Amino acid sequence: MSNPILDNLAKAGKKAQALVNEIEALVNADIKLDPLYFMRGTHDVAISSEYLTLSLRNIAESMPIDESRDCMINAADALGIEITRDISDCDVTGITTIKIPALLPARKKNGTKFIAAPFFAAMIRFRNQTGYMENYTHCTIAVEHIYNHKLGFHKRIRDHDNIELKEIFDVINTFLLTDDSGYYVSHFYNSDIGDEDSTRITVMENHHFPHWILGKNRP
Repeated sequence: MSNPILDNLAKAGKKAQALVNEIEALVNADIKLDPLYFMRGTHDVAISSEYLTLSLRNIAESMPIDESRDCMINAADALGIEITRDISDCDVTGITTIKIPALLPARKKNGTKFIAAPFFAAMIRFRNQTGYMENYTHCTIAVEHIYNHKLGFHKRIRDHDNIELKEIFDVINTFLLTDDSGYYVSHFYNSDIGDEDSTRITVMENHHFPHWILGKNRP
């Protein structure tokens, strides 16, 4: 009798080998001769790797493991998701900052499940470790898309309304917001350049936003 876990792992192994072959083909391709092939191929490889990761996560989660080896927490650590709370310049309610070391995908592609599930686990751990989570009422969510200047950013910068954020906002709503309707929540979007691709999300009460944005614009 076949073992479903081993069968799924074997399928994942074949997908991984196919992915390696695709990457090797891209490495050996002439970028100048066919730049469109290289761009599309790189995108396809990235999406395939996310599907492969999701498959392997499902396999890992199907096996009994203790809390210290929780798959999603390990995934959050591997992705480098950081959550911090700053109360230094605040009265009562602090400012929560979330850093995801990746640019979020475009809408109508494959969503953000690759990041959303580990992000959810990271929020649970943050709450358990700190023993406290903000409960924002009338607040602003500031989203900053940071583009790696070494990779060229002018052609890479996308329209803010073409970036998938719903699943990320759903997690923030679960842990931090009283209500996520437009009456209670305002949004601020910005694109910037930096040393690495990343997404930084800052949640604060509305009256903290002017001070926060002024701080961002200081030389």
